Amino acid sequence: MKSHTLTEPAAYLRHHDIPGHGAPLLMLHGLGCASSFDYPRLLAEPGLAGRRALLVDLLGHGFSDKPEDFSYTPRAQAQALAQWIEHLDLRGLDLFGHSMGGSVAIELATLLPDRVRRLAVAEPNLGNGGGTYSRAIAAWSEADYVARGHKESIQAFRAD
Repeated sequence: MKSHTLTEPAAYLRHHDIPGHGAPLLMLHGLGCASSFDYPRLLAEPGLAGRRALLVDLLGHGFSDKPEDFSYTPRAQAQALAQWIEHLDLRGLDLFGHSMGGSVAIELATLLPDRVRRLAVAEPNLGNGGGTYSRAIAAWSEADYVARGHKESIQAFRAD
């Protein structure tokens, strides 16, 4: 796993850079997930095997830092990624984002249209502020969510 030192916020962004051929594929995960965990096994699939892929853990997720002075909005995540992409001088990116990562991918493609070749999203929130489920989770403080929020969210989900 590689680290990139961001300047704004001051944090480490961690990622895998899987060597391969063709346009680099940047894969962004959803809320509560990590690309370092979710996507490596997909790279063995015939359609992706041998392709260069970048699996980044967004700030606050996986192995990346969790800075307290960061807003964690899709726009802020995209701005942090833009620093990293510009540092690596990545061009002709194919960008994939799932759920919250899809929202970040849309923001990123807007920030760096000259560097993104293709954009694919799965289940993104198309409007700012997240979807109903994401907003409900974000409304909890971290301590309250750990103490009871996760259990209550699962129970409410099962009741539907």
